[in-house]
Amino acid sequence: MKSYNRIFLLIIITLFYTFQVACAQIQQKTPDKKDSFSFVFMTDVHIQPERHAVEGVLQAIDTINKIEPDFVLTGGDNVMDASSQSLGRADSLYSLFTNTMKVLKMPWYSTFGNHETFGLHKKDFTSEQRKGMYKKYFEKTYYTFEHKGWQFIVLDAIMYGDGREDRYYGQIDSVQMDWMKSVFDTIGTEKPVIVSLHIPILSVGDQIEKNGFTPRSVIRRGNAMELIRLFEAHNVKAVLQGHLHMYEDISFNGIHYITAGAVCGGWWEARLPGKEREEGFLLVNINGDEFTSEYIDYGWDVEE
Repeated sequence: MKSYNRIFLLIIITLFYTFQVACAQIQQKTPDKKDSFSFVFMTDVHIQPERHAVEGVLQAIDTINKIEPDFVLTGGDNVMDASSQSLGRADSLYSLFTNTMKVLKMPWYSTFGNHETFGLHKKDFTSEQRKGMYKKYFEKTYYTFEHKGWQFIVLDAIMYGDGREDRYYGQIDSVQMDWMKSVFDTIGTEKPVIVSLHIPILSVGDQIEKNGFTPRSVIRRGNAMELIRLFEAHNVKAVLQGHLHMYEDISFNGIHYITAGAVCGGWWEARLPGKEREEGFLLVNINGDEFTSEYIDYGWDVEE
């Protein structure tokens, strides 16, 4: 009788072990749902009360809500232009944008763009003052957050000066560079990363159209290479960019530099030439450590 008990016990143990191994194999073959998600990158909204812009933004938001991404990240130039406006007008644009975005059914994050600057032409304004209105609404111009195993780094690419106090140019300053290096030191070299900034690091379309670059169209060359080398030393999968109102996806040394079109197209008043200029936003799908993206034309028609 005792021998039967031992045999029975051995059978139970064997079955339990086999079950555990099978479960482990299934988990390895089937990605955890937590590893899969999507988000939307919508840049250059340029909201304003004129030109049916609010109607257009709401149409884009309606499309996004139907897609049901985990969150939305804007790419800068959320408002039409605060840089040369009165305090009242600039503040009303910020208020219009944040109130309109409340229609989104998911969380959203913001990137600082050149048109969020207030008082660009006020020569006595410091950089801190020019970015003060943005910080009033969004607190920080650069920050990082984590979502389902991916790290997102949002940068402030707008600097001022360049010999003229009423000019801006694209650069990531030394303070942000040091901060970003500390973020990378914390997360290591294995965690997948997506970076967002307004002024592009790389662009082919802009170079072709303008027969070269200007300091206000892309990040300055020396600074751009510093960023590229830093990204290549870590697991940066994509850099999401705005500013140029065109869609392009450049793969360079294993990193995608995606200029994600513009929600407003031609600032809500003109149809810009080329399919890459359609009003739209970027949908990014994450699966494990990999991603795919597509540009979504949400169907807005400009009144000619």
